[in-house]
Amino acid sequence: QNIPLRDDIADVFLADLPFAGSTKKIHQEPSCTKKSEHISLSTKSSSSPSLDYRRVMTQAIQVMRSGGTAALLSTDTKALGHAIGGLHWSTVTKICGINVGGLSGQLSLMKKHQPSFKDLSMWVTNDTLDLCSILLRYAEKAICKFYLDDNLKMRELSIDDDDDNTRSQNNIRCGHNNGNTFKNLVVSVQLHDSFYHEKKRMFSQCYRFWFYGLVTNIQAKTLEQYIRDAVANKLPEGVIELR
Repeated sequence: QNIPLRDDIADVFLADLPFAGSTKKIHQEPSCTKKSEHISLSTKSSSSPSLDYRRVMTQAIQVMRSGGTAALLSTDTKALGHAIGGLHWSTVTKICGINVGGLSGQLSLMKKHQPSFKDLSMWVTNDTLDLCSILLRYAEKAICKFYLDDNLKMRELSIDDDDDNTRSQNNIRCGHNNGNTFKNLVVSVQLHDSFYHEKKRMFSQCYRFWFYGLVTNIQAKTLEQYIRDAVANKLPEGVIELR
């Protein structure tokens, strides 16, 4: 549940999972049917920490490279289903009815998605070359209050939390620590397309914003709106209007 590896290092992740909430390494305890039960079970005193499927899944997806595969065997399909939801991967296939010590288990094959991206198109003057660095600064400022918590859910820092020390603590808590640097959720901006529109007699440019590898497409869509609003409120030099 706390893998001592850096992000994006593994191509394959394999796990034979006990029941959620179990402190043993065998399949023996009843299923947790509600997410809240995972928390209550994990707080029980024990010689070893109880199993939290969500924690296992977030650890797995952090160390896996984009396009990597996870093979997960479990007899606790309800807990596994809760844990998988909302993370940046998809189910490739499921094999049900596997005999695991007399219990019916399921093998789930998961694939981590490529990093999310969003495009922003704009009309520009004919002497505008490349706005990537400028737009990256716009994006970083627009979404600087957002971070991923330890369950990889996107949160917004409150006014009281808006300082470098708190950001660093949030970063470490969710396992995205990179020295003392707060991990930006937008990674880079690329000039994706550029053309001259004959009818409008204007130049168009399309910029692609790439997000941190654990940001889901739904989360990226939310961040995209903040970035778009920031650019629209103060157009960079050379930009006529957004498309």
